[in-house]
Amino acid sequence: MLASVLLVGCATAPVRPARSAEPPPEDPALREATHGAVAAAEHRGWELVARRDARFAVEGQPSVVAETIPAHRCHAFVLVTASGIHEAASALYLPEGPLVGRDLRGDPSVVGACAAETPLEVYWHDSVQGAGLVRPLVFELDVEEAMAARLGEPPGEDPALARALRRWGFVPAGPIREVAVEAGIAQRFPLTLEVGSCVTLWATGARAGLRVEALADDGTPSVVARADEDERALQLCADRPRTLQGVLVPEEAGTVRVRLYQAPSENVNGEAGLWLGERRPARVSSAEAERGEVLRLVPGEVRRVRANGDSCVRVVAGEGSRGVWMDRPTEAAPSVERCGAAEVTFGSLGGGQVTITRRRRGPPEARR
Repeated sequence: MLASVLLVGCATAPVRPARSAEPPPEDPALREATHGAVAAAEHRGWELVARRDARFAVEGQPSVVAETIPAHRCHAFVLVTASGIHEAASALYLPEGPLVGRDLRGDPSVVGACAAETPLEVYWHDSVQGAGLVRPLVFELDVEEAMAARLGEPPGEDPALARALRRWGFVPAGPIREVAVEAGIAQRFPLTLEVGSCVTLWATGARAGLRVEALADDGTPSVVARADEDERALQLCADRPRTLQGVLVPEEAGTVRVRLYQAPSENVNGEAGLWLGERRPARVSSAEAERGEVLRLVPGEVRRVRANGDSCVRVVAGEGSRGVWMDRPTEAAPSVERCGAAEVTFGSLGGGQVTITRRRRGPPEARR
């Protein structure tokens, strides 16, 4: 195949980048293919950083474009094709000529590389069989995931979580901890929290429950935080230095990889802003500012939320709710509030919509 000959037979970049011509009119087939490629990439946790103009590609006329990968970043270069293109292939070269990587997958064609301590200049070389419209896309992907894939190691189950955590201030704290586990036999490891810090513990690999315990003077453990059954991560903050222990309760034999991410408490509004990558935590401008979160509960559903000892949690009934309660379903009201508790359990009679707000504690007494 011509595409294979062009890539495999070249040890150096054959031409220098040329100035692109005026982009052709938009094509519905290419637009649909582009939408599909972007959706598939974002599902894997990739972030679109550049959407190039469409161009008309012809067999035997390869394109070479200069690209820069920022330091400590990985980029994936994707060539989306439309009708008329039978096969596409891409390769990355260094300016001095050596081949960095190549891809012969076809449609779309994907090739990637990572930069170390300094930005990496590369030439993106692509060629096609046939003739038709193509659109180049550039995505940024998580370095940890990209390097794991290159080394043949199982990547994390949710690369988007790692990206979201880093984007909002959580940074990796120490190397990944790998723990060999057997089903039903708990594994413990030390965990130290600094004053004013929040951490995220994230477990991948073999299925295992995850919790954090504190030890009393006599060695008796008490649970500080626990990951929900459908989650592999948990978060907590510390208002004082604490020496705790993480606990893995494996459901199967294998290897569990535990990652620890850390951020200053003020970055995430303390425990009131912990969010496991689902959304950016709200910032508070004053001690009395409130943050609302809307939930929809099914009848009989019970929810738990963590709270700081110096904060108050208020639950307000909304559409479809016949009243909300805390601790005891028999005592329902249009709204309930609890202050000073480490954890609040609540529900809604008949299910429906409820709104949760958290604020800094005012008077010392707890209120309902």
